[in-house]
Amino acid sequence: MSASADTYGDQTEWEKPGHENYFCACFMLLAPSEVLFNYYLYVLAGGDALKNAAYPEQDLLIWVHRENGQMPWRRIPIEWSANDGEMNDEIEGGVKSLHVKAWEGAMQTKEVGNAANEKTRKMWRELIKEMEEYYRLGSLT
Repeated sequence: MSASADTYGDQTEWEKPGHENYFCACFMLLAPSEVLFNYYLYVLAGGDALKNAAYPEQDLLIWVHRENGQMPWRRIPIEWSANDGEMNDEIEGGVKSLHVKAWEGAMQTKEVGNAANEKTRKMWRELIKEMEEYYRLGSLT
């Protein structure tokens, strides 16, 4: 199990000593496993499941893949996934995925911490336009 570290603000903040290593289910890599799936179900049905989980799927994964457990998670390097709305350096540096809210009206959501800045929203709109044009032309052939 590998995942990005959850962070707000500067994406390099979690690389500093003492920063909490918080598992984020926003971007994960895992191998399909029926045995592991059954273990997740076992944990959910048993007394080990976290109580009052704010993010049920993420909190389950945090518990099962905790650092002091039998199957600890590993952090995916920042060049693979970033989750901050002010990511100009990461985008220009070639980050592979963004976990941001770039759609119209994203600033009005309750989680504005991940709202993309105008530069990223413009890039998002251009990519959507390119994708729609690609599929429009493909449907003509």
